[in-house]
Amino acid sequence: MRHKAQKAIACSMAGAMIFSCVPTVQAVEIIQASNYSDASSTQDTTEMFQDLSRQVAQESIVMLENNGVLPLASGSKITLISAGSFKLSGSGSGGSSASEEAVITPAEGIEANSDLVLVREVKDEEEPGGMFSTQTEPEAEKELAKDFTEFVSSEDKAKEYAADSDTAVIWISRSPGEGNDRYAVKGDWYLSDEEEKALEYATKYFQNVVVFLNLPNMDMAWVDEYDVDAVLLYGYAGAQGGNAAADILSGAVNPSGKLVDTLASVESYPSDPNFKTSALAVEEFVMTDTSLRHFPWWLDTPNPAYGYDNGTWIRPYDEYYFTKYEEGIYNGYRYFETFADIVAEYNAGVSEEKQVPFQVYYDFGYGLSYTDFSVEIVDYELPAELPSTENDLQISVTAKVTNIGDTAGKNVVELYYGAPDGVLENPSMELVAFAKTDELQPGQSQEVKITFDVYDMADWYEEEAAYILMGGEYNLYIGDSLDGAKENRVVYTLDAGDYTVVREGSNLAGPDQEGGTYDQYLDAFPEIELTELSKYDYENTKPEGEAGISKKDTEIADHAVDLDSAKRNRYEAVINGEDGTANYESPDKDVSSQEYYTNLLEKTKDAIAEAQELYAAEGKAKYQLIDVYEGNCTMDEFLDQWTDIELCAYILGAGRIGQQFGDTKQEEGARNPDGVQGNARLGIPEFSVSDGPNKVGTSNGCTTTAWPCGINRSQTWNEELIYEVGKATGYECLAGSTEILLGPALNIHRHPLCGRNYEYFSEDPVLTGVIAAALTKGIQESGCGVSLKHYAANQMEGENNDRWNKLDSIMSERTLREIYLKNFEIVIKNAKPASLMTSYNMVNGKYASCADELLQIAKEEWGFEGISMTDWSGDWGNAVAMFQTATDLGMPSNIYMLTYIYTALNIAKTEGRGLSYQEAGGSFDIGRMLTREDLETIVQNTLNTTMKMKVFADYYGLDYNQISEYEGTAQFSTELSNIQ
Repeated sequence: MRHKAQKAIACSMAGAMIFSCVPTVQAVEIIQASNYSDASSTQDTTEMFQDLSRQVAQESIVMLENNGVLPLASGSKITLISAGSFKLSGSGSGGSSASEEAVITPAEGIEANSDLVLVREVKDEEEPGGMFSTQTEPEAEKELAKDFTEFVSSEDKAKEYAADSDTAVIWISRSPGEGNDRYAVKGDWYLSDEEEKALEYATKYFQNVVVFLNLPNMDMAWVDEYDVDAVLLYGYAGAQGGNAAADILSGAVNPSGKLVDTLASVESYPSDPNFKTSALAVEEFVMTDTSLRHFPWWLDTPNPAYGYDNGTWIRPYDEYYFTKYEEGIYNGYRYFETFADIVAEYNAGVSEEKQVPFQVYYDFGYGLSYTDFSVEIVDYELPAELPSTENDLQISVTAKVTNIGDTAGKNVVELYYGAPDGVLENPSMELVAFAKTDELQPGQSQEVKITFDVYDMADWYEEEAAYILMGGEYNLYIGDSLDGAKENRVVYTLDAGDYTVVREGSNLAGPDQEGGTYDQYLDAFPEIELTELSKYDYENTKPEGEAGISKKDTEIADHAVDLDSAKRNRYEAVINGEDGTANYESPDKDVSSQEYYTNLLEKTKDAIAEAQELYAAEGKAKYQLIDVYEGNCTMDEFLDQWTDIELCAYILGAGRIGQQFGDTKQEEGARNPDGVQGNARLGIPEFSVSDGPNKVGTSNGCTTTAWPCGINRSQTWNEELIYEVGKATGYECLAGSTEILLGPALNIHRHPLCGRNYEYFSEDPVLTGVIAAALTKGIQESGCGVSLKHYAANQMEGENNDRWNKLDSIMSERTLREIYLKNFEIVIKNAKPASLMTSYNMVNGKYASCADELLQIAKEEWGFEGISMTDWSGDWGNAVAMFQTATDLGMPSNIYMLTYIYTALNIAKTEGRGLSYQEAGGSFDIGRMLTREDLETIVQNTLNTTMKMKVFADYYGLDYNQISEYEGTAQFSTELSNIQ
C-alpha cells in the first residue's frame, strides 16, 4: 500500500533559504497577532490567541484517507470511541509539555459545533499518558461517557450504539516524551488489542468510521485491514485542537495540512538497524577503569536546590553508546524515493529471509483536501551565469494555481530538485522550497512566484572542503505532493565540467578518516568503522547495524597530563573516605582529602562576599554596560573592572546559584529563576530563560497559550502563519517575564520511534528550517530571544534518560552538514537567533558542548553572533573544556559548580598549572588550565546579545525600537498575486 497524490498537480514553491521578496498580498485568512505594548501588564494570554491557535490546529491536520464521507452531513450523530477523545493528549511530556488549562477536547469541540450531534463518548478507564491530559471529567459529559472496556468486550454495545449513531469517531492516542523513546510494540507503534477490537466492531456496525491519530507516527498497515472511511493525522494540536477537529469533520474548514515525514513500516526506515528500540543496535562498551567521571567527584555534595540529596547528578563514564548513521544523506523520503527500484531489484535476487523491508504507506508531503486544484507553470527564470563563490545566483518559478473543485480551500505547493551525480552521488529528489496559497474559492486562481538560491542545491565535498554544484542537469519538480511533483518538470542545465565551488569552508565536524575508520576524540574509545549507503553499491553498503548490544572493554587513555594508572584513585574509595592508593597529588597539597575541597568551597563564598562588599562600599563601577553600548568605553575597559568571581558567576546559569550580585531593576521572585545573572555594580540586567517550544513557561502567574506542537506547525506548511505564532509567542514571553525561550527544537526526524519527534518539525531540514525561522523571527521581534536546540544530531532519547550523556552520533561531515546542520543554517542566516543550545550527546566523539568545530561552522560560515548555552546540567564533566571551546553559558548551576570553575581559574593563575586528576574529579578536565582571558572572551558573546534585547532597553529606559535589529515585518521569498 502506497498512497500518492490522486491528481497530477503542477505547483510552485516558497523560498527555502532566503527571505528575499515581500509578498504582493498578505494571506487574508491569517489571523494577526497582537502588538507588544501592553504585554507587561497581561496576566492571561490564552483568550487573546485562541483564534490564532485554532487556525494553526486547523491547517495542521492532515487528511490521509477519505472515501467521500467527509465532511459529515449536517446533523450527523457521533459516538466518540477510545481514551484519547476524552483524555486528549495535546503534547508530549518533558520540557516542551503543556498543562491542561483551557484544553478543548474533541467531545467539547463536537458539542460546540452546531452541525454535529454528540450522542455519547465511549472512554477508556486508563489515561493515555502525557503532561497535557485532562484530569477531571466535566459534569456535562458524565452521562455520555461509557466504558471502553465494555465496548470492546463484545459486539452487543457496538450494535446498540450504532442504532442511534451514524458515525463512529475513533481516537487513537500516544504520548511520547523527553527522555524516553517509543517502542515497536502493540499499544505504541502498533495498535493495541483493544484498538483493533474497536476498529473491528465499529467498521462492522457503524455507517461511517472516522479515525483521528493523536500521535506523530505509527504503523499504518491497519488502514487496508479495516474498512474505515476516513483517517486524519491530528498530531498534537494544542489547546484548540478539539475545536479544530470538529471544524474539519463538519466542513467548516477544509483540511490543508501535509505530511512532514514519510509514513512507512518501522523496519523500512534506513536508520532502523542503528536505532536502539528497534534492533538494539546502539553499541555499548564499558571502560575498565570507572574512575573517569562525567562530573568531578568532589561536587557530590547534597544540594537541595537540585531537589536531590545524594549527588545523583553525577554520571559515571562507565558505559558509552554510539549510533552509526550508515544511511548517510539518505534520510526519510530521500531514501524511499531513491532506493525503491534498487531495493526491489536486490530483493528479487535473494532469499526471503535476506530481503530488505521496504513498505511505504504515505509519501512525504502528502495530504488530501475536500476540493481539487490544477496548477500550470506560467514562467521561470534560470541564471545564465556560472555559479561561483563570487556570486549569489537565484532561480524563480511562477505558477498559476486554480481551484477546480466545488469547495473553498488552500493548497500547499512543493518544489523539489534532483541534482546530477558526479564526484558525489545524490538523492533522486530533495525539497528546496514550498508555499501555501491563500484560500481559493471554486474557480478562483492565484499566481505564485518563488525564488531560491542556486546554492541551496549544493553538496558538501570533503575533498575540496567546500560546497559544490556538479555539472549536468538539475531537474526541478513541482507538485502538491512528492509523487505529484514528478508530473511537472523544469530542467536547469549547469555547464560546469565536473563541478564548480560555490562556498568555501573547512572539514571541521567530521572525525579523522582513513580507509573508512573514524578515530574517536578520546583515545579510550574504540575505532569505529562507518560505511555509508550508496546507490551504486547497495549490497555492500546497505545499513546493517548490530545484532544486539555488544560490549567492548577498553583502557582509559592519559589526558593532557602523564598519569600512571597506579596513581588513579578509585572513585568509590574517595567518596567513602578511604585513602585509596597512590594519589595523584599537586605539589604541597593533599588533594585527596575532603577538607581540601571544603576549603575551596569556603574560598568561593568568601570571594562572593568580597564582591558584594565592594559594591556596598564603592557603589557602581566607573563603566556600566550602557557605556559599552554608547561607545564611552571599550569592551576591554569594561571587563577590566570585573573581579574573578564575577566573571566565573556570569558564565553559569543563575537559577541554581541565586542572585549573588544584585539587580536593582528587577524584583526578587518576579522572574523565572533560571537565566543569566545580573550585576548591579556593573549595570548588567539579569534575564530569565524558560521552556518551552510549545507553551511559554512563566513564574509570575501569567497564563499562556498551549500552542500546537512543532510537528503540527510544520504540517501547516505555512511560514506566514507560523510567523504570526512567533509574534504571539513573543508577546507571551514579555507577559511572562521570559527573555529567552528555550526553543524551537529543530532536530531532524531520523527514526519514527524518537520520543521527541512531536516536538521536532520534520524529516526534512529545509521544511524544518523555514518554519523554525518564521517562528524565530516572530518571537524575536518582541525583543525576546530564542535558543535553538539541540545543536546537534540529537535524534535519540533512550529510556529513562540513559543515553543522553553517553551517546555518540557517528556520521560523515557531508551527512552532518546537509541533513543535521542545514536546518540550523537556515534559521541562523535568516532569523539571527539569540542563542544556540548544545545537545547532550557527542558528535563524532566530541561532546557537543565541547565541539568548537560545530560552533565555528555556525559563527564563521553562517554568521551566528549569539550565546552558546548547554542543555540543562549537560556535560559538566567537561566544564573547563567546554568553556574553552564552544560554550558561553553553563545551564543551570550551583555553588559547587561555581567553586569548581573559580578553583580552576585560581590554580592556573597562582600555580601556573592545570587541574590535577583528583581536582578534576577524574573528568576530562585533567590538566586543563582555565585563564581569565578564556572567561573574558566568552562573556562578551552574552553581553553583546544582551545589548540587543528588550530587557537591556528596559533596564536603561531606552526605546527598544531604536536598538532592535528587526524591521517589524517579516519578508518571505514568495510573491502571491491577487486572487483572480
